[in-house]
Amino acid sequence: MTALTELEHKTPFQFKKVLIESTHFTSHQKVDIVNAITDLDIFEHLDKPYLTGTLSFIDSGDVISSGYLQGGEKVHIELIVNDDLDAKAIAKTFYITQVLFSHKGHDTVENVVVHLIEDIAYESNMKNVNNQYSGKPSKIISSISDLVNKKVSSSNTEEQEMRVIVPNLTPIEAIAWVKNNSSTKEGYPFYIYSSLIGDELIFSDLKTLMSQDVINPDVPFAHIQANIPQGNDNESTIRRRTILGYQFKNTDNLFKMISEGLVSGEYSFLDISNNKRVSGLFDIDKDFIQKVKNDALIASNSDALDYFKKSELNTKKTRKITQIGSTDAYEGFKSLSQSDDFASYKLSVINKSMDYVLKKSPITISVNFLEFMKGKRNNSIGKKIRLRFLANINAEDGNDTTSIDMKKSGDFLIFGVKHAFRAENYVATLTCVKLSDEEVTDQ
Repeated sequence: MTALTELEHKTPFQFKKVLIESTHFTSHQKVDIVNAITDLDIFEHLDKPYLTGTLSFIDSGDVISSGYLQGGEKVHIELIVNDDLDAKAIAKTFYITQVLFSHKGHDTVENVVVHLIEDIAYESNMKNVNNQYSGKPSKIISSISDLVNKKVSSSNTEEQEMRVIVPNLTPIEAIAWVKNNSSTKEGYPFYIYSSLIGDELIFSDLKTLMSQDVINPDVPFAHIQANIPQGNDNESTIRRRTILGYQFKNTDNLFKMISEGLVSGEYSFLDISNNKRVSGLFDIDKDFIQKVKNDALIASNSDALDYFKKSELNTKKTRKITQIGSTDAYEGFKSLSQSDDFASYKLSVINKSMDYVLKKSPITISVNFLEFMKGKRNNSIGKKIRLRFLANINAEDGNDTTSIDMKKSGDFLIFGVKHAFRAENYVATLTCVKLSDEEVTDQ
């Protein structure tokens, strides 16, 4: 058996600990079920400051039938990649929110599936925030996250200084509320998320995420069915980076974008303190596309985004939308949605439109992502990845079958991840949104 074949048949990772902690247990408060685990799925998402997951195990220790699981139990999970001596263990704490499924395999064994949510989200649900905060959104979010013992890493690129009174929300809801009202001076939206590797929340704007280097510049993940090399280390790297499957789903919903006023419209913002109205027009081409046309996100979608101007959808005033804007609630500080003029108010519309364009045509791929899961740093959610697809060219026509499909290929932002840990393998399903075309020189 070759070294490569041995590596492929080796268990790719191991659970070092899966510990259920609860005050319901009679003899002791912790039960380690590491040897009973069959499946673990963990989900990351760029719009969620917490992880979720599902855990499957074989209950032969009377955990379910004795009523020990009531919901709310802590689950401490620790796992490590097997093929790297320098790999760092990945450790996370979750809570069980509910038992999704249980089924008797035979008389004394039961298959159990539970839903998990990261500790920050569960503990946030038990707290109520009614407090005043002031400063930049990153400072406010950091202060709120301290309530659930979580640090925040920020790009510090937001435009606003504000004062807010959090109105009877949980910490997670308050963080999302402030994040949704944050933007850069160009209107780029912000995201806050939690990663499987790392303990901090990450608060960053889209432009900063777009400017990162890709995590795999030399060997892209490629959808090439015949790409199954059997030789040296470089070939095995290429094999590991073969896209196992992909799909486009729920893409290009222009109807919804128009209905939400994110293509064109007339917007009014009310200053209820001074009984004033600030009004103006939003034009996706003039206010968004042309202003940032040199950025990668727009450049890679230039042909598709030209449609708005060519069809004149950007000038049709498809919606009239009125919102409460200024309130002058605080002396020396703006309130959460307060601005000085219509151009500043319009940043919130540009923010939403840009977010929609980003998510307009996502691609979902399945890959072996294990080499990026060494536990030393986050290389999944919020990172840039290079993908490559072959063009649909028939070799029998005498055409070059190595031609690249430029529409599908390029540099993408990882927006969502499902990590599927199984006893026999590990596969990551990545939801990616395109940022730019790949500059291909030698094919």
